[in-house]
Amino acid sequence: MHFQALVDNTGALLGRPAGNNLEIDGTVDVNGDGSQVYSGVLLTGQVVEFGYQAPDAGSTLAISSSFSTTSAARWPRYTPAVKSA
Repeated sequence: MHFQALVDNTGALLGRPAGNNLEIDGTVDVNGDGSQVYSGVLLTGQVVEFGYQAPDAGSTLAISSSFSTTSAARWPRYTPAVKSA
């Protein structure tokens, strides 16, 4: 998975970088028969929202984002829509 977002020093989203800034690659065996059904780029998208929560001492950074799918040719179950991650 590759995700890219441009944010300022406060964590605010500074617009969308050109092109897809979310790409999910992989292999999916939809029917479980052991054969490779989908392989390669499964989903691409554009970032719509980005947020984070600063960690307390000893904890990890929490990141939240929403994106709009731009292509799901390898995984047709996903159609262009806004998804959250």
